[in-house]
Amino acid sequence: MQAETWDDVWNGLEGSFALPLEQWLEDTQEKGLLEQLTRSWKADAGLTLVKNGKDNSTTPIVNAVFTFKPLGFWFAEASFVHYIKKSERKPWEPDFVYRFGCEDWRPYTLSLVYSNYAGNRSSSDIVEKYDQGTYTLTWNLPLSGELARPFLIETDKTIGCKVSLLHSPRYVDKDGQLQRNQTRLSLSFDTPIYKGWYLSFTLFSYMDKEQQQPWSPDYTFEFGYRNEYVTVAYKNYRGNRFPWRDDLPHDGGFAKGGISISWHW
Repeated sequence: MQAETWDDVWNGLEGSFALPLEQWLEDTQEKGLLEQLTRSWKADAGLTLVKNGKDNSTTPIVNAVFTFKPLGFWFAEASFVHYIKKSERKPWEPDFVYRFGCEDWRPYTLSLVYSNYAGNRSSSDIVEKYDQGTYTLTWNLPLSGELARPFLIETDKTIGCKVSLLHSPRYVDKDGQLQRNQTRLSLSFDTPIYKGWYLSFTLFSYMDKEQQQPWSPDYTFEFGYRNEYVTVAYKNYRGNRFPWRDDLPHDGGFAKGGISISWHW
């Protein structure tokens, strides 16, 4: 690694979790508090069609995501999910999920995010299931130049790479029982293909193999097209297994994902 690259790494680490209060105060003074708060909001709406493995039917799911990002890379986010066919919603599938923390996309920075995808159905679940969320510490490690060039059509682009440590204080196992302290590692690649086309791929490794549940994946993937206003993608976040581990219990499969269309504001 070249000397200037080491400087980039150090600058990224040093700039992580920054709180740009001075810039926020300047922008607020210039634009006014109301406009500054309004500009801190982002909304996404989406429709996902998921294939039901039992009878090959299609389950439509509508979701809306609201993100509040008032300062730097600090944010709070809530997603609301509605199943058109309510009879096909599984007990562990939530009506809403939420996330907050610092999520920095810049090279060599650290991010720390708490996310809760437990089967949240009412506001009381925010308190009762708070320890079923996941704390994720991530380091952004972009791949560019000679390392990325063999995998890119547009050689001026960069492959986004993330190394993450995830910890859940409590989690539900396949028998419906609450267990403690599930820790895993993940390695993610976000690869631009051409124009707005992209491929994302994530690998997982579990510290304790016995803690991996049928729905806990070895890998997930996403392929699609995105621009400033819309994303159309095939997403598969099921309990996929590598071929050499296919004898283990799982609910994954290459064709068991869903087609998602999202609009951004």
